[in-house]
Amino acid sequence: MNTKPLKPISEVNMGDIQRMTYKGYEIEPIPTELADSKGWSLVINIWEFSGPEHICHPFSAKEIYKTQEEAIKYGYKQGRQIVDKKF
Repeated sequence: MNTKPLKPISEVNMGDIQRMTYKGYEIEPIPTELADSKGWSLVINIWEFSGPEHICHPFSAKEIYKTQEEAIKYGYKQGRQIVDKKF
């Protein structure tokens, strides 16, 4: 579990991706540069904490993003929407 205090989205260093706490869940965007260097794919991990258990729910974004920053920002936004819908 991440023990560092989380920064607001606007303060996140894109080289040091952090989890965002939202409604008791943690949202962790994981961008990956495509092999052809023409964009970034994205997996959004939603972490749920149930007692001593840490459960990760991974979601893949279908879109391709132009930059790592764009993918990360979308990951936080989409992660909040996923939590709001409760998966």
